[in-house]
Amino acid sequence: MIIFNNWQITISGVIAQQYDHMTRKIEVVGDLPAEYAWSLLVECGDNKDTLALARTASGAYTYLTKDNLSVAGYYKLQLRGNLIEDVSKTRHTNQVQAYIPASLTGVGEWPAMPSEFAQIEQRLLNINTHPPIPGDDGFWHLWDGEAYVKSELVVPVDPNGYSLYYSSEHMSAKIPEMSLASVQLNGKTLRGGDFVLTVNGCIYRVARIKDDSVFLAYLCCSLRGTRIYTTSESRTQTNTSLTRSAIELGENVLYRGDFILAANGYLYEVKQDFTTESTTISATLRCVLKGDPGNVLTAPDGTRYELGVDNAGNLTTTKLS
Repeated sequence: MIIFNNWQITISGVIAQQYDHMTRKIEVVGDLPAEYAWSLLVECGDNKDTLALARTASGAYTYLTKDNLSVAGYYKLQLRGNLIEDVSKTRHTNQVQAYIPASLTGVGEWPAMPSEFAQIEQRLLNINTHPPIPGDDGFWHLWDGEAYVKSELVVPVDPNGYSLYYSSEHMSAKIPEMSLASVQLNGKTLRGGDFVLTVNGCIYRVARIKDDSVFLAYLCCSLRGTRIYTTSESRTQTNTSLTRSAIELGENVLYRGDFILAANGYLYEVKQDFTTESTTISATLRCVLKGDPGNVLTAPDGTRYELGVDNAGNLTTTKLS
């Protein structure tokens, strides 16, 4: 186990034996900043590797393979965080050392390319082959390798009838257009004002649809690595104290960085760690999902803007009285 504390790590216990395969989990425990994607840098002699880590409620982890453990001896380990909003920005922890004892027999070969790339490639392949689908129970259903299973991500529909759909495309705040064919509509009709959740976890409001293209009005918020829950309460900009009993959590636990979709269409980001003993949490308004007929958008402070386009094709906003 690796303990993370303010960008410093320590290690305890035996990680694994040489050639162990998918039976040993290397786990990082601590308050890992939610705005980073995490990798484990590994070095043994002249061999180097990078392992992508999956997030958990208490930290992050990955399972080790016989290839990751193909060499016996001392391993240097270091955590690296890539800023999700700009992956070119990174931060590293200190290094720690672990010993992997030799096994009498086994087969394994140190990866020719970093394991992280193979892990990401496999994840993208699974997503592209089996994209998430909205279930009749109101939750997204994800492919687990054999079948679609219910996830913790709800499919919100705001009170004005604007829906959230899924797209298999990767997008950024600078890309205003996507393919209509990439949006999972499941027999429904996409319209202006709807929202599209992209494969890299960004939500966009739809400005208009023309031919086979969807033109996006603006990046509403990034939901990468987080979950959306609903609450039966209506909220306002200043009302940021949420009652636990009003949130549709089921058996799940809410954590900082998750999102709450209020009954009146306001989306809040949870700013405080949430435990089963808590009765209330604090949250900050991240964006407004509620809309009005036509191309009218509502800002977090309640100001309404009409969305338009100029002769050069640039989106414009006009403040409404």
